[in-house]
Amino acid sequence: MEWALPLRNILRYEKTSLPQPQDFTYAAFQQILPLLSETLVAPFATAYPPLLQASIKSVEAVLINDWPRISYYRGEILRGLTTCWCRIKDQETIPMELTKVQQSIKGALQLLRSLLKADIHVAEEFQILMASDDRLHDLVTV
Repeated sequence: MEWALPLRNILRYEKTSLPQPQDFTYAAFQQILPLLSETLVAPFATAYPPLLQASIKSVEAVLINDWPRISYYRGEILRGLTTCWCRIKDQETIPMELTKVQQSIKGALQLLRSLLKADIHVAEEFQILMASDDRLHDLVTV
């Protein structure tokens, strides 16, 4: 995981620059969201919790800055958050750092839910998620 430390540093930089909407463009949104999602779903991402925390904080910044387009990209965001949640739940023992990551995932999902309140299909999608995997029950019923 030699890529983890440089990526974490990039995400820390992005985390400080993303909350300024005037600097955040649609093109950047299209490029950064797949990077964040792939970071969250990486098979060994749980080995380095600071990278996950930085990724989740960056996802939150993207949600806040580009909320009008979130409805279109909600599948990509949900894929990253739910896959990361399931990988953490699969651990035999969950260290304290990963427990903090779980809390961050819950917070990001709650933010996503609040931004998508007007979308009628969101409630159905969350029901489908709960039915598809028992590990997601604690996450989706927040």
